[in-house]
Amino acid sequence: MDHVGTAVEIIRQKLLAGEYLPGDRLGEAEIAGELGISRTPVREALRLLSADGLIEINKNRGARVAEWSETELNNVFEVRIRLEGLAARMAAEKATPEQIERLHYLATEIAYFSQPGEQRDVAQIAKFNQDFHGELLNIAGSASLIGAMARVTFVSLLSKTRGSMDDAAFARSANHHFEIIAAIRARQGEWAEGTMRVHILSARASLLQSLATAKSEKVEKLTRVPVDIIGEDSVA
Repeated sequence: MDHVGTAVEIIRQKLLAGEYLPGDRLGEAEIAGELGISRTPVREALRLLSADGLIEINKNRGARVAEWSETELNNVFEVRIRLEGLAARMAAEKATPEQIERLHYLATEIAYFSQPGEQRDVAQIAKFNQDFHGELLNIAGSASLIGAMARVTFVSLLSKTRGSMDDAAFARSANHHFEIIAAIRARQGEWAEGTMRVHILSARASLLQSLATAKSEKVEKLTRVPVDIIGEDSVA
């Protein structure tokens, strides 16, 4: 059994599902215990994910989920907008009926798990979303395009947190997938590309708004002074 490959895939899925968030520490012993394997394959898995820029390994701090600045994330999404828009256009020209049905299946699963309430499953949404975008790249059939997108797609997905999308954003994202498929069925490359660009712009807006809110809450928490510290008499 390939313990390293298994560890890479499980850690990757946990990252996508938001179980590990940017900045979180990834302890070898804890992960090994969860997976029921030794620390050696876990260490190698973390090293491989580090090579992809998904995890940062520091001699003193150990392994942590990589963090990106707002500028870096904007750059990542700019690359996605251009390359995945192109992939959607190419898919409209090249997709077979079987490939279109595969996309429809993935979009249906995303929509199912995106419904509000107990049915919503972020891990399943992340898994099927990754498969949907990966399938589009495969249909486009450009090895260079697939290679260029491998990291940036994952980075932007990884950067999302559970709170980065509200019910309306989940529904909007799910509907975008079906519209992309409709464009591909109609062999309308410009339509497919335009919808993909809107899809990624919407995801970027949700993420950046979430990051701005988190930053604001952090600043408020740091600047708020408890009454029992400054004394009630000094409160105006």
